[in-house]
Amino acid sequence: MNGERNFNYQRFPPEPTRSIQENMTTVASSVTVPNGGTPMKNRHRPVANRVFVNKSLHLDKIKFYGFDMDYTLAEYKSP
Repeated sequence: MNGERNFNYQRFPPEPTRSIQENMTTVASSVTVPNGGTPMKNRHRPVANRVFVNKSLHLDKIKFYGFDMDYTLAEYKSP
């Protein structure tokens, strides 16, 4: 293998299949919205609870999607 690692990745489908769309609809219909769906007045979150994004991430260049154990979306490259 010339020093290359063999990862068992599956290609991310270009379009969701019907079964995935059905599952997403089922999950979305079972989600309970806090406060009956009314907007929260206090949107301030402590720094420890905030989500920070990398704005330089170009999704069009990602060929494979992988999830690590805490469900973080990541791209893995082999040297």
